[in-house]
Amino acid sequence: MIKDIKTIILGSMSGNCYLLETEEGFVLIDTGRKSARSKLEQEMEIAGCNPENLDLIILTHGDFDHTGNCAYFREKYNVKIAMHQSDSGMVEFGDMFWNRKSGNWVLKKL
Repeated sequence: MIKDIKTIILGSMSGNCYLLETEEGFVLIDTGRKSARSKLEQEMEIAGCNPENLDLIILTHGDFDHTGNCAYFREKYNVKIAMHQSDSGMVEFGDMFWNRKSGNWVLKKL
């Protein structure tokens, strides 16, 4: 059961992250850009989240402003990361266009 949901606003071009507190520990939704790492960790610490009680990171999609810190948290917090399979290569290969190779309709319009 979810006890609390904290919105962590990371600022321009980094989106928001959400920290869910459950009876078992914490779940982080998205990790923001690398440049926002210290702010994210500070907000997590204030909420009581630490390497011992962060149970899962859920990535909503593979864009860098949502996944920028996932490798860091996986290593430091020894936490599992979940995301949709169709975006997994974006994180695995560091290629935001990994699953968009068939062409970007926005770029075609430009």
